[in-house]
This record gives sequence, C-alpha cells and structure tokens, in this order.
Amino acid sequence: MAKRKIKSQYDDWLERIVDISNHAAGLLRRREIFREYQDMINVNAKIHRPPDFHNWVKMNYADSIVMSIRRELDYGPTTGSLRRLLEEIRDNYELITRQAYINRWVEDAPDETAIADACFTELAGNGSTFDPRIAIADIKVLDALGSDIKKYVNKNIAHREKINKPIKLTYEKLHKFIDDYEAVVIKYHSLLTGDGYSTLLPVSINNWKIIFHESRIEK
Repeated sequence: MAKRKIKSQYDDWLERIVDISNHAAGLLRRREIFREYQDMINVNAKIHRPPDFHNWVKMNYADSIVMSIRRELDYGPTTGSLRRLLEEIRDNYELITRQAYINRWVEDAPDETAIADACFTELAGNGSTFDPRIAIADIKVLDALGSDIKKYVNKNIAHREKINKPIKLTYEKLHKFIDDYEAVVIKYHSLLTGDGYSTLLPVSINNWKIIFHESRIEK
C-alpha cells in the first residue's frame, strides 16, 4: 500500500491563502456592484421613491459585508480566517525562507534571481526567513480597522446585545477595511505562492444591470 502523503503546514497555508484571496475577490465584486447600483440610482430621480427597495439593498449589502469582515477577523483554532493565518505565520515564520521563495520564482524565470531576492526583502524583511514582526504589525492593522465592525456585528447582528452606546458604521469605514484587507491578502498571497497581483477584483464578463432594462413588470 502506498504511503499516504502528509500535508505540510506550508501546503495548508497555500490552500488557505488561495481561499482567502477568493473571498477577498468576492468582497471587492460586491462592493463594485453596490457602487454601480448607487450611481445608477443617483442619476435617475424618477426611481428614488418609494425608497423601500433601495433601503433593503443597502441594508443587505452592509450586513453581508460586515459579517464577511467579522469572519476574517476570527482567530479560533479551527477558523480559516486571514487573521488566524497571520498568527500561524508569526509563530512558524521559519517555514518561509528566502531561498525557497527564490527557487519557486526562478522555476519559470531563471534569469530573475535578483528580482526574486528583492521581492522577498520587500515582503518579508532582510533576513533569510520571514520577519515575524511583519505579521504582528499586519495583525494590529486588521484588529484596529475591524474593531468597530466586530463590535457592531456582535451587538446588532450575531447576538443582538444590549447597546449602551450605539456603534455607527459608515460605508467609508467598511470600504476602507476592504481596501486594506485586500492589500494584506495580496502581500501574503505573493509571499506564499510567488504570484503577484495589483488587485484581486475579478473581471466581470456579465452586465448585471441588464435585469433593470425591462420597462415594466408583467402582471
């Protein structure tokens, strides 16, 4: 019987960063659709009222975004969140080495050793292994950005706790988190896989607004 291959922790990280990147892409796509929806409504005063449908869209968009963000800030031992991944990288930083990063890079581009070396320095620091202080700093950034979002979810959506002091969230704050979250995901996706991205926003092949082209609802 063939011996079963045991998945390494690094292999587990690779799978998870791809899943996290796909999650980030979904957040970015939802935000893109929401912004296009707002633009579409803003230029057409005839459909501003009644506001019931628009309010429903905004409420569901906000709730879905804050719940998605809340999941990515979870750090339970079984969660697949970005924050949990950063904690594991912080605690096992020696698994990410400069030489392994360069080796993966030059498999497809053998003449780019110097470029790969410089990219590792930018992502991971000056040492031969990843600098755990980078992960610590990124965790602090996520926690600071997501603090009010976590409180809002716990008090208003997940548990309906008594609210002594109302927590106000704005689209600006949600979208700021998405931007910074994307930047952190891109960093660790590049660090672990060697693949670089300027954005994780997927290219849409469908015109979602076509559903609004119908002039009336059939009775």
